[in-house]
Amino acid sequence: MTFQEWFYSAPHREKYTNDHSAYLAAQEAWEEAHEACAKVCESKMPNPVKNWSDAQIVDALRDCAAAIRGQE
Repeated sequence: MTFQEWFYSAPHREKYTNDHSAYLAAQEAWEEAHEACAKVCESKMPNPVKNWSDAQIVDALRDCAAAIRGQE
């Protein structure tokens, strides 16, 4: 789910445009929270990769970080 999908999923927020201060504040908080989660995923990646199972873990964590950021 993207920020915009989430924001406009509540009918009481439909009155706010994407340049309204309430929208911008909520977007900033959303992005910061998702970035913090993505950094946690990245911090858990083993370094260096020692074997195939580690590589699979790294791929999963990268996918996790990308999904949190909405980049998948």
